[in-house]
Amino acid sequence: MIYFTGTEVFLTPNYHVQQLFGQNSGDTYLPPRLDATSKPPTLAASAVRDFKSGHLIIKIVNGASASAALTVELAGLAAGELKATQTVLTGADANAFNEDGQPPTVKPAASEVTLKPTFDYEAPANSLTVFRIQN
Repeated sequence: MIYFTGTEVFLTPNYHVQQLFGQNSGDTYLPPRLDATSKPPTLAASAVRDFKSGHLIIKIVNGASASAALTVELAGLAAGELKATQTVLTGADANAFNEDGQPPTVKPAASEVTLKPTFDYEAPANSLTVFRIQN
């Protein structure tokens, strides 16, 4: 997951996936409902709460070679705007990797976003997205 040369260190996509899951594990599982029709399923979702921070953490994986339009409904949250950090890990295709001596092509990109309890999201192809929502 981490490769070393005499002068460089570079991180694999697997490293970034494990890092994102480890940093966003939460401590209470919240069962999501995912209405996906593809066979085999290429979408997966997870929802957890981190009681220490109070954050709601949503993870969405799109394993398809095309983006997926989703509507996310966060049941039980008060109406209004929610502040969140959105982190997306994706590559040009499912076989994308980081090469020794080259700038990384697969790395997480984080941004601050404002969401509502129901929001639309376009999950990029071959991606893992983590929403860490302040609540």
